[in-house]
Amino acid sequence: MTGASGGALCPNCLTQGPRSPGACTGCGEGRLLRGRYWIDAVLGGGRTTQTLRATIADPSGAGPGAPVVIKTLSLAGARDWKQVELFERAASVLRGVAPSAPGIPRLVDHFEQSRGGVTRYYLVQEWIGGRSLAQLLEDGERFDEASARALAEDLLGTLERLHGFSPPVVHRDIKPANIIRQDAVSSAAPGAGAGAGGERDDDAPARPRHVLVDFDLVQDTVKPEGGSTMALGTAGYSPIEQLMGQAVPASDLHALGATLIALLSRASPTELYDPATQRVEFRERVNVSPELATVLERMVAPTLAERFSSAADVLRALRGESPATPTAVTPRPQRAALDTPTSSPRARLAPVWFAALIGLNFFTIGAWSRSLGLMIVGVLVLFAAGLFAARRPRRDTPVTRGPVERALAPADQPAATRTLPPALPPDPDNCVVLGRGLRGVDFGRSTYRDALEIFGADCTVHTYDRDSISGEEALAAKGARIWEISYARDAKGEWTPDRPGNERRPSAVQINSDTGLVTRLDIGVYQRALYTREGLHRASTRAEMIALYGEPDRFEDGDPLSTYEYARGLEVWISKEHDAVNSFRVRAPT
Repeated sequence: MTGASGGALCPNCLTQGPRSPGACTGCGEGRLLRGRYWIDAVLGGGRTTQTLRATIADPSGAGPGAPVVIKTLSLAGARDWKQVELFERAASVLRGVAPSAPGIPRLVDHFEQSRGGVTRYYLVQEWIGGRSLAQLLEDGERFDEASARALAEDLLGTLERLHGFSPPVVHRDIKPANIIRQDAVSSAAPGAGAGAGGERDDDAPARPRHVLVDFDLVQDTVKPEGGSTMALGTAGYSPIEQLMGQAVPASDLHALGATLIALLSRASPTELYDPATQRVEFRERVNVSPELATVLERMVAPTLAERFSSAADVLRALRGESPATPTAVTPRPQRAALDTPTSSPRARLAPVWFAALIGLNFFTIGAWSRSLGLMIVGVLVLFAAGLFAARRPRRDTPVTRGPVERALAPADQPAATRTLPPALPPDPDNCVVLGRGLRGVDFGRSTYRDALEIFGADCTVHTYDRDSISGEEALAAKGARIWEISYARDAKGEWTPDRPGNERRPSAVQINSDTGLVTRLDIGVYQRALYTREGLHRASTRAEMIALYGEPDRFEDGDPLSTYEYARGLEVWISKEHDAVNSFRVRAPT
């Protein structure tokens, strides 16, 4: 559906009409969305979500304004609040990272409106002129090694910036359809960011030819909390850890590698997947140098230990500055017994992971196509995989020190007798208690009102029901669905993490939007006065952390930050450059 020349669509009912500020003849609503945007065309979507092409209205009427893309989400058709959370997260990420990441669209506007009792959320982004790589493939374009390397350079530069944020920003849906090759490269789009918080830094590098779009599934935490995200992503491009709800920066590298293979081979990665080797076997289908093929193989390796850990590592390998194949693979730290079985747990569970992947794909395709039969098949396969895993024989062997702990402790000194760093005095105002909280704010017991009253209301509160509001407005509101209190932003929404008072309160308080109860406290880089009862704080080293808490229950190697997670309710980011704590998070124990 497209507006005729000189005409526009009604933003409420999409009825065609003149481009004038009067009321729509179909529904009686105003034809100019928010008094600023003319709707030119519907690009896609359905009852719940839509993607629209629009034009910013020129108040002078001198000529056409800048083109934009508007994504909408209607609460009337939303399946659950997870959709709203993802929509709001995309807006938050674009607002925060787009100004310094030229390879993604700028955020122009973000608002909500209610008409006839129905609330709609709107996300306005600059229009990227060009075609997606999926469209280019359909039109018969051939991709060779030179074009693949150019694409990789552009996207890896973008991912290096996104993954460099703390915590890293993970796109989670890189594929040909979400990459646009611009018709013309420019460092700015006229009017796209004016007054909307989307302006770029003048010192930022010029925009690359290829732009990464569609941040609907973006993740700005290392491990998502709340509802399951197992089915997020696209089959063939998303690696197994992402399908299991554990997306990390290396997951984007897998998706980019799969995208390059799809472009070079003109085949879907699912067609090239070999269940016997659990790898994408593409060498016979592409005409590239052995060096590039080796890089691609490592990008789409099934395990994180074999894969590149950062976009910078891939760039160096592509440029020949470092070997594409690692000389040695460092195993991920994990609790291990002295009597280690010959077959690794990962190898013994490989059939289970593969079965789970197949089941998830059936269920996801069934959900998208509304096929009850495919969904039932997916559930049955998942159930069978879970039953097999539950009945797998286990070893009742004692758990001893893992590889990281053994490396830190002298060989002749038992771990139990090592000297721990001295614990700080338990000041109740500064002491964060693992699995409980801080200063009377307890997980699963305290409400968002308790947090605002104890930590202060001079902050920004993110809600599902309306735009971000101040802490005072949240205290006065009734029934607001709040998901985060941000002390890194003031009451006006300005980014001021280092303002006075922030040293002694969390950078963010996570809220369960259904119950209104506190679930997590984030301790960022400006919370210098806060520490755990055991003595962990922002000046702690990695060795001190291991000495205090032992081997992590989960570890992700990243660059520049690695993640250490403990089931007792602690998640720590360690800076590789300084080998010290960058930030940490305390939550209810798992």
